[in-house]
Amino acid sequence: MTKVLRICEPARDLPVGGEEIVVRGFQVDTGGEMLELIVVRHGNDLTVFKNACPHTGVVLNWLPDQFLDVEGVLLQCATHGALFDPRNGNCLRGPCVGQALHRLPARLEEGVLYLED
Repeated sequence: MTKVLRICEPARDLPVGGEEIVVRGFQVDTGGEMLELIVVRHGNDLTVFKNACPHTGVVLNWLPDQFLDVEGVLLQCATHGALFDPRNGNCLRGPCVGQALHRLPARLEEGVLYLED
């Protein structure tokens, strides 16, 4: 049986900013373990990644909800500066080029974003 875990309410937690990318970190209790997540909103599109750099496994942010580079366009690993495409998680620059953030299956239902385990 599939376990469904509540992540957030995007309308409240990730307000639409037109063409602006909105990124927030969330934690989900998987039943004994806290899973660190990154939720990216670009317009009406929502993408969920595991908050772990494919190079070292560390979380990308060093401050809460600080995931974007100085231009506000790419996800950036605070540890070594790797840059990731926020639409698909592909590493574009840094020591993990050719790898990607782990995308997780999620669905939006009645205004709530759920992670499907």
